[in-house]
Amino acid sequence: ELDLNTETFLFNNTPKEQEWLNAVLNGIHPKAKYQKVRLVRLVGMMLIVLVQEKHLAYVRSVSTDTVGTGIMNKMGNKGAVSVRLDLHSTSICFVNAHLAAHQEELDRRNEDHDCIFQRTCFNLNINSPPKTIKDHEHIYFIGDMNYRINPCDVNIREVASSNKFSILLENDQLTQ
Repeated sequence: ELDLNTETFLFNNTPKEQEWLNAVLNGIHPKAKYQKVRLVRLVGMMLIVLVQEKHLAYVRSVSTDTVGTGIMNKMGNKGAVSVRLDLHSTSICFVNAHLAAHQEELDRRNEDHDCIFQRTCFNLNINSPPKTIKDHEHIYFIGDMNYRINPCDVNIREVASSNKFSILLENDQLTQ
């Protein structure tokens, strides 16, 4: 959640974008040679794709999209930002999602996911049809999914610290 100030919602502008980009670039090993391929942001969600300089010449067909799934399935407080590219002959899609919060919103999280997959569309050029997330050979779906462990008859912290994960997996909303 990069920046959820009112100004960010209204004007889709935030100084935090540059601050985060600088933090990421400054966090890379000093001897590493990376170049930014693309940065995409929707309100408080941001995705930065970097590539090693030696591979930059092999990156092509870069495109981005944003999908808001917040209020009225439009607001960008929830949803996803995506970057797609071809690296050599491999198509890659990165999706950073922020799904609905709260324990009881499992169905809404699943709807957000489905909406992101249905509405994300990459327009590459006029000579090729648009691509969807599923049209890629490698898909990296990351972010704040907000899936929870459903209430069960155990102390979740005790079970987790004893490495007995089977009961937690049985109650994990993401696996359900």
